[in-house]
Amino acid sequence: MHGMSPSIIQNPNNDLSSAPIVGSIITAILNASPSCIEFSPLDPNIFVVGTYELDTTTAETDIEHESGNAQTQSRSGSLVLFRLQEDRLHLLRTVSTCSAVLDLHFSPHVEHIFAIATSTGAIEVYRLDFGETARIELLTQLQAFDPTVLVLSLAWHSSETLVKPATLAVSLSDGRLAIVDYTQDQESIQYVKAHTLEAWTVSWSWRENNLWSGGDDSKLSLSSMKTVAKEYKSLEKLMPRPKVRMAGPELPSHIAEESSDDKSDHSIAKTSVMMDIMQSDTKLHSAGVTAILPIQLANSESTGILFTGSYDEYMRVIEPIQGKRWRILGELHLGGGVWRLKLMPANHKCDAGVWRWRVLASCMHAGSKVIDVTCHHSSKPYEDSRWSFNVLAKFEEHESMNYASDCSALGADEKGVTIASTSFYDKRLCIWSISDIQDP
Repeated sequence: MHGMSPSIIQNPNNDLSSAPIVGSIITAILNASPSCIEFSPLDPNIFVVGTYELDTTTAETDIEHESGNAQTQSRSGSLVLFRLQEDRLHLLRTVSTCSAVLDLHFSPHVEHIFAIATSTGAIEVYRLDFGETARIELLTQLQAFDPTVLVLSLAWHSSETLVKPATLAVSLSDGRLAIVDYTQDQESIQYVKAHTLEAWTVSWSWRENNLWSGGDDSKLSLSSMKTVAKEYKSLEKLMPRPKVRMAGPELPSHIAEESSDDKSDHSIAKTSVMMDIMQSDTKLHSAGVTAILPIQLANSESTGILFTGSYDEYMRVIEPIQGKRWRILGELHLGGGVWRLKLMPANHKCDAGVWRWRVLASCMHAGSKVIDVTCHHSSKPYEDSRWSFNVLAKFEEHESMNYASDCSALGADEKGVTIASTSFYDKRLCIWSISDIQDP
């Protein structure tokens, strides 16, 4: 501990029950249960939904109960491409995947490429084609892990100078984290056993090659990546046409394996990486840690802060000073397990003495919420800081678990933000907006 203790203020402006309820503009029922969603960074009218279907007689069929007995369960999935146009939703394409989809993110380096995490230990990379007929093309599939292991989440590193652009961090159902270069084989994958139960989420730290992770063991963990190679080729040159790289059992028959006779130059120097657990804490959260959002502080020498979500239904602001005991700077009860947190476009302020962020929270049975997090601080980031939360809006039309929500960047500066949110059992996709909500 250092400096003065922060003031923890739980939603001084309005409690959760008094937050304004927003209604949907569009509602659609999908053919399969949605598990993840993300808007295209190139076209803010287009988004991709990943789906998850479990064929089993087991009663517990939602995502957080799916890690066990994978050999006796059959999971299927798909990628569904939508376009929003003049308050109408157009289904453009549906592509079946090798298994269920648990996470999906576009690359920050080549923005029409995205990766998915699957329920059979594979990572798949796709290209979104914006031609006359929009399509989703499989570029590569890496069977990185045993098929009984679920890849629960994945994260691209935001920097091309610190890591190769083909590098992903993933979290697994057996508690491990892994760093994967999907242009290489299984031997290049590095692991660390960060959790004793499912590792629900993983995120890169802002300033170093470290990984934040959260698990079902209530642990928040920081793992280090010791060394990284810095020479690489662009993703476009690495993947001029569809490829499948084998690193495990036989692939599905509808995907052609890359020929061993292919002499094309896709070579890349192997990365020498070692991973260690630097620090962890099991006392900050009273249940599994399901969401981690690293936040960089402007004009600060600190390593930043974390917004976290948990099954215990709290969103928290964590001060993760290395070598010291981490502490909670602020927390807010959201009425449901906080499965995912996403920063919303624009609306972030880092003025002298005040920092503010706007966050979209997927709160499982409590629906989606838009939250402003504000810090009033002195010249030093954490000393005598006062943290507050304001629930700007809540969306309550979902009739089951809200695992996935995302916001479009379209009109973020002037007209507000369009949000797409989903719910699992009722297979509901809703479009709504917070354009009428002003900054406090």
